[in-house]
Amino acid sequence: MKKNLLLTLLLVFLVVMNGILLFLFFKKPGKRPLPPHEFVVKELRFTDEQMREYEKIRMDFDHNMRPLHRERMQLKEALFAKMSETDVEEKEIDSITALIGASEKERDMQVFNHFRAIYDLCDERQKEHFAKIVNRALRMPPGRKGQGPPPRP
Repeated sequence: MKKNLLLTLLLVFLVVMNGILLFLFFKKPGKRPLPPHEFVVKELRFTDEQMREYEKIRMDFDHNMRPLHRERMQLKEALFAKMSETDVEEKEIDSITALIGASEKERDMQVFNHFRAIYDLCDERQKEHFAKIVNRALRMPPGRKGQGPPPRP
């Protein structure tokens, strides 16, 4: 009887401790980085008018990027589908990779135009701060993509 009581108490204790640890892990302030658009708004301290314009810029950017992303993924799928083929012509691979390159160029142009539109929206103080944010982001290692805002110097 004492053995069962001891095991039950130990089990309850472990369940409670796991619950506390999970609570602390998920509720830790500052643990989750802000999404990029929220980070920009917070860092630049946009006015209400700037916020409305920024939302339009962001919506246009998302609208323009979706088809580019879809196209790039289809091209990459087509490229890697060639991997299992026995007779692959170099011209086909070159053609697909050239199309991927053109798609990447269009994507980079869209990103540049998006950042330029945000820059034009800013006042002088915000422009200076935004330029610093972009420069830090450019220096970010490729593996950090999607892991929150760029690190501070």
